[in-house]
Amino acid sequence: MVMQLRDYQQEAVNAIFQYYEAGNAGNPIISAATGAGKSLIIGEFIKRVLQRYPGEKIIMGTHVADLISQNYQKIIAQWPEAPVGIYSAGLGKKQPWTAIVCGGVQSMYKKAHQLGFRAFLLVDECQLLSPHDDGMYMKLINELKKANPYLKVIGFSATPWRQKGGSLVEQENAIFTDIIYEISLGYLVKRGYLTSLISKSSLIQADLSSVKTIGGEYNAKQAEAALDRDELTKAAISEIEVLAVERKHFLFFCSGVNHAFHVRDELRARGWEADVITGETPQLERTQMLNKFRNSKTRYALVNNAVLTTGTDLPNVDCLIFLRGTKSASLYIQICGRGARPVYAAGYDLSTDAGRLAAIAAGAKPNCLVLDYAGNIERFGAVDLIEMPRARKKKGEDDEDSQPTSPPQKICPKCREPIFISTMECKCGYIFPAPEKPKHDESASNAAIMSTEIQAQIHKISHVVYKVHMGPSGIPSLRVQYYDNFGFIACEYICFSHAGYARQKAESWARARMQGAAFVGINAYQVLEVEKGANEDEVKRAYRSLAKKYHPDLNPNDAAAEEKFKELNTANEILNDKRKRADLDFKLKKIGSMPKTTDEAYDMSSYFTQPLAVHIKKSGQNTQIIGYDF
Repeated sequence: MVMQLRDYQQEAVNAIFQYYEAGNAGNPIISAATGAGKSLIIGEFIKRVLQRYPGEKIIMGTHVADLISQNYQKIIAQWPEAPVGIYSAGLGKKQPWTAIVCGGVQSMYKKAHQLGFRAFLLVDECQLLSPHDDGMYMKLINELKKANPYLKVIGFSATPWRQKGGSLVEQENAIFTDIIYEISLGYLVKRGYLTSLISKSSLIQADLSSVKTIGGEYNAKQAEAALDRDELTKAAISEIEVLAVERKHFLFFCSGVNHAFHVRDELRARGWEADVITGETPQLERTQMLNKFRNSKTRYALVNNAVLTTGTDLPNVDCLIFLRGTKSASLYIQICGRGARPVYAAGYDLSTDAGRLAAIAAGAKPNCLVLDYAGNIERFGAVDLIEMPRARKKKGEDDEDSQPTSPPQKICPKCREPIFISTMECKCGYIFPAPEKPKHDESASNAAIMSTEIQAQIHKISHVVYKVHMGPSGIPSLRVQYYDNFGFIACEYICFSHAGYARQKAESWARARMQGAAFVGINAYQVLEVEKGANEDEVKRAYRSLAKKYHPDLNPNDAAAEEKFKELNTANEILNDKRKRADLDFKLKKIGSMPKTTDEAYDMSSYFTQPLAVHIKKSGQNTQIIGYDF
C-alpha cells in the first residue's frame, strides 16, 4: 500500500520544487520536528524528481544505519519499483550503481568516485554537517562536485543549527543558504500528529556545577562521575516508581556506558524488565531489543547511552528519563522527540485534526511523561519554545540579541507541578508564602517541558523599534523590538530579503500591519478634500472654502473648529511646498505596497500599524511571540 502524504508533507516537497523553479541556486533546508515524517518527505521528493527527470541520480546521506534503513524502506513503501540501493558498511551492502543511493557518510566519503555523477545530495540530520573541509560530509561534497560542479545539497533536520555556529544558513562558510519550510513540534501536537509531553519537577537533582565544558558540551567523564552515583540512581528510580507508576514503556538516557549498565542492574534488582543498548551492541541484538520494546505489553525499560537520540521510531514510549545532562539544545530537542510519537485508539477518524486528537486522548498514550534528573528542562525550558540560536558574535562586537529573560513559572513543593509564577495558590491546595526579595544567586524554577503548560503573558505595547540586522550570512533581516512602559519585552526577526518560507512568513507579518496602515502625520489631500493630482489653483480654492468654514472668528468657543483650522493651514503648507508634497506622495505610495527587501521594510516601518499588545511565552532563556492584538 502506497503511503499518503499529509498536507504539510506535500507542502514541504512543493517548497523545494518552488525554490528551484524560482531560479534559486542555493542549498535549502526543510526544518521538520522529530515525528514530522522527514523520511516520507525525502521519499516523495526523490520519486517526483525521477519521474519528471528519469535520468537523474540522487544520494540520500546520513550518519546512522537505522536512518539509512528507515529512509530506504520509506522510499520502497511509496514507490515499490524505485531504483534504490544501499551503500553502508554497517548494513553490509554497497550498491553505488543505483539511481538512488541511501548511504552512510562514513562509508561514502572515501569512495565518492564510485558514486559518479549525482544531481542531488539529500542530507538527513543535516545539523551534523560541518562546513569545515576536513569533515566527512565536506569531503564527500567536494568529491561529488568533481563529477558535477552544480551539485545541489538539500538538508533535513529538526534542529537546523550547530551549538557553536548558530543557524546552519548563517554560520561561517555555510553550505546551506535558506530554510524554506518549517514544521514545528507545537504545530504537530496541536493538529494531533504528535502527542504532548508533560513533566514533573524532581526533588532529586545531580550536581553538575563542577563539571567542565569542552566544545560547548559537558566533559563526558566528569559528567558520568557526577551522575553515576549509587545513591542518586537508587533515589531517582524510587521516585520514578512513584511518579510513573502507570507508565509501561521507559526510555532512559544515561551519561556513559558504565552508568547505563548500573541503571539497568538497579532496575532489574527491583523486578523491572530492562536492557541496555550502547554503541557496541551488535546490530541483530539491538534490533531484537527494539522490537521487544515495541511489542511489550508490560513494564519494560530500554537504557541507552548516546544511541537512541535520532532516527529511532518507538511510538509507545510513554516515559522519558534524563539521567544525563547536556548543554546542547539540539540534543535536548532530539531526546524529547523520542516521546512525542502518538498511539491512536481504534475507531476514530484519523483524517481530521479533531479525530486524531480524540484518538490520542482515548489511546494507551495520551501523553508522554518526561522526568529530568540533570537540570535540562530548567536549563532550556519548554521544548517547543526553543528558538534557533543566532551565530555568536566575534570578540569585541556588541551582542544585541542577548536580552535577559525570566522564567515565568515556579514549582509547587507539594505536587511538583509547574505553575505560572504569579499564582499564590496551587490547584492542589498549597498556598505560597509572600515573596521575599530574591538573593543574588536565586532563580525561579522552570520545569515545563512544553509551552502548553505555560500561560501566555500579554504585554501592552508603548512603542516599537525597528532595526536592520545583518547576520553572518550577509542577508539583512528586520529586527523588531517591542517595549512596554517598563522596558524591553521581546524581539523578532522578519526576513524580507530571504527566499522561500522565510519570505512567506515576512509577507504574512507585513500584511497584518498594512491593513489600515497607520499614517504618521497629516494626509494633506484628505484634509483639503482634493485629489492627489490637484494643481495649485485647485488646492487654493479648496483651502479658501474650508478655511472660511472653520475660521475661529466664525466659530467662537468651538475648539474642534479651531483644531480643524490649524490642520487646514498645515495641509495647505504641505501641498504648496514641493519637497514636503513629494515626501507625502512617497509615504502614500509606500502604504499598501509589499516591501521587496529588508531595507524597503525599514524605510516604511514608521507606517506599520503598531500592535496594541503582544502575547508571549517565556521558558528558560527562550521567549516566543505567539500572537498580537491590533
